[in-house]
Amino acid sequence: MTWHVKPPGSKWDEIVFVELGGNQIEIKSVKNPAPADSSVRIGLPRLALLADDLDKTLAFLKTKGIDAVGPVRSANGPGGSKLKMAEIKDPDGLSIELMERSY
Repeated sequence: MTWHVKPPGSKWDEIVFVELGGNQIEIKSVKNPAPADSSVRIGLPRLALLADDLDKTLAFLKTKGIDAVGPVRSANGPGGSKLKMAEIKDPDGLSIELMERSY
């Protein structure tokens, strides 16, 4: 479930709430953010989310107009796990890492 709020008289342009697997993520869009190449950064430089099935997650996001940036990558994770990772960008150009972990 996803819903948007545009709070009047706020420094936020929009607040988006995304519910994923019983967890809620709140994403705030700042009015007049610093340019992406600026040394001034607002918020997190990167957020990582764990996905049960990365391929299905990417397919769902594609239906919403969100494409991965670059190819899906693989790596060795903690405890002998295997990671599949993909990056997407938020509306301000900040990176969001999506990861699937298998053992």
